[in-house]
Amino acid sequence: MALQDAGGYLPDGRVSDELLIRGFNDLATGFDPVHGGFGRAPKFPMPVMLLYLLRYWMRTGSADALQMVTTTLDALRCGGIHDHLGGGFHRYSTDPGWQVPHFEKMLYDQALLLAAFTEAWLATGKPEYRTTAEDIIAYILSDLQSPEGGFFCAEDADNAGGEGAFYVWTRDEFDQVLGKEDGAYAAGVFGVHGPENFIIPEGSRKAHILFLPRHATDQKSTGESSTISGKSRHRQIPKKLLDARDRRPRPGRDEKILTDWNGLAIAALAGAYRAFGDPQYLVAAERAMALIQLQLHDSNGGLLHRYCDGEAAIHAFADDYAFILRAFIALYESTFNPAWLREAITLDRYFTRNFHDNIHGGYFSTSGNHDPLIVRKKEFADGVIPSSNSVMLENLVLLGHLTGDPVYHERAFSLAKTMSGLVGRSPSAYPAFLGSLGFLLGPATDILIAGKDEDPAMRAMIAQVWQVYLPYGTVICRTPDAASSGLDELAPFSRVMIAQDGKATAYVCYGTACHTPVTRPEDLALLIAPENKK
Repeated sequence: MALQDAGGYLPDGRVSDELLIRGFNDLATGFDPVHGGFGRAPKFPMPVMLLYLLRYWMRTGSADALQMVTTTLDALRCGGIHDHLGGGFHRYSTDPGWQVPHFEKMLYDQALLLAAFTEAWLATGKPEYRTTAEDIIAYILSDLQSPEGGFFCAEDADNAGGEGAFYVWTRDEFDQVLGKEDGAYAAGVFGVHGPENFIIPEGSRKAHILFLPRHATDQKSTGESSTISGKSRHRQIPKKLLDARDRRPRPGRDEKILTDWNGLAIAALAGAYRAFGDPQYLVAAERAMALIQLQLHDSNGGLLHRYCDGEAAIHAFADDYAFILRAFIALYESTFNPAWLREAITLDRYFTRNFHDNIHGGYFSTSGNHDPLIVRKKEFADGVIPSSNSVMLENLVLLGHLTGDPVYHERAFSLAKTMSGLVGRSPSAYPAFLGSLGFLLGPATDILIAGKDEDPAMRAMIAQVWQVYLPYGTVICRTPDAASSGLDELAPFSRVMIAQDGKATAYVCYGTACHTPVTRPEDLALLIAPENKK
């Protein structure tokens, strides 16, 4: 929803838990208990809603909230909306059961679904969620990453054969690629039997969209797939099918690199690195950010929106700033290099100076540097992508916890008040705001680990923290080297938190209560366990 700076202003509302509860109740009303997701066809994955529900579950212990998440994620990963051979997800489903997608693949969907599956794995430990998250990353890195490191916008829905022709299969094609025996086996795994479920527009040819029937997913965790030969078969069959598919004419690719969507991808990859520990995910995130810094910064310290064929253009919008700011924070959370935190603080100052509405609050979608507009709008509602104002609320909360500067919390409360009057009319339309509001209201978990970077105990402590679902938590690391010394300026409160007796030391605060510092990783694990955060 876009609000104008004149005539469209809504008064501040009350900032409280009530909005969180009402948002959950509204989402529960619209939830599809059979197929997962929300509303009727066409159905979009809406990972922003799932991320809020995970946070609501963490905050309240609501089993219903977690069930809504797992039902939806299980349906998505098994459905035809998921590309089971090449990885990643299509844009939306034309049917309630996620079987028949619109075949376009968008970078922002990959980024937000990656975040949802990663956090769901941290929350539940369900191995299929990690597998799906890593499947999304494999697709992003193989098919959407540019030679310069940034990420392209999208892959089209169709090719020369018509929409979907690249992705669908006939039963005969399975046999031609795999042979009769493996073809019959794979047909059972991917639902390629019985009546075809898709008609290719060009030539009206009938074919199957691949999906995972329930019995096939059960079989993958039991039965033949548990044997050596079964596991080998499960690896080789998709590879053979993918190799054959790659010989088909590919759909077109939109090779624009957009700053905002890249910000979402960078933050999601950094989060996956922390959860799964694969360094290539962090490398990919830092490469993409290097491209943003090199090609999409203007001479005044601001950002540009689009890069394509060596040319950067268009003054950046609020989404660009909010999402890149979040990506800077995510890179700090993943590396503990104060340079990333400094970049976030610097960008926040520029963004606030040029986009903030100093009269009514909130952030305009455009800055004064854009071409003159009759009305400058603000985006508050969260759609498939979260709004810039919702993301900025989380950014301000994070900066407040990471730096200890109360001004960030004051700004966050001001923004929350500005938005809450509008949110109160239909809370479920603002799930990213609700997730950020929960962080603001607290209690949050603040962790500082002090010690030498090469100390195995310190690395073990970091690993302990990264393996726990802490959506409302921040971590700071202090080491004796020069890189960490920048924290004295950026986070002066951390100066007194030092390693005790030469041992890596963890300081943990939950809300306003701080525990006695600990020097053993297992003691840290106990302190941050959900049942012990009191």
